[in-house]
Amino acid sequence: MNYSFLFGIISFVVLSACNDEKKNVNTSSTATTKTTSDSSRYLIEDRTMGKIKVGMTKADVLKLYPTAKEDVVNLEAEVPCLAILDADSTILFQATYEGSDTIRMLITESTKMKSANGIKVGSLYSAINAIYSDLTVSQGEGYFGVSEKGNIMFALEGDIKMDIMNEETMEVKLKSVSPETKATMILIK
Repeated sequence: MNYSFLFGIISFVVLSACNDEKKNVNTSSTATTKTTSDSSRYLIEDRTMGKIKVGMTKADVLKLYPTAKEDVVNLEAEVPCLAILDADSTILFQATYEGSDTIRMLITESTKMKSANGIKVGSLYSAINAIYSDLTVSQGEGYFGVSEKGNIMFALEGDIKMDIMNEETMEVKLKSVSPETKATMILIK
């Protein structure tokens, strides 16, 4: 497992929203359009947060979210990113483009962003593990739950006990996770 990648991911936070719904004369259609737009604005799925997918270009992101702000994330070194803002100017998520203009990672600490299954920052480990059954927990500068199936990682906070099986690779065996352990950050790679 690439731990420098994990460390980089943990420090990265960005959330954004852009209300690009079409105006409609029929008020019931407008309400439906707004609800659909709002729910997709905060959706995490298949290497995507909101409308941004890992692999898109920085230019594509700026077309979708013209209010995105240039920012940096400290991931062992400063990494350039675009901060995607919500209507109230709070960060919804960040999109890193380290080394190129291609989006490499999406990170959120916002409780507004969630998966179709309802997993979000603040979700308990037990709920996350029920959805992402291949979740493996590792330790770096904190604890991480990683699902290769979902290309998703969770920074975890709580009482986690594990045995280190291999010092060199930091391979660990999970012993126990307290019921109150929860996600403090979600990262998409």
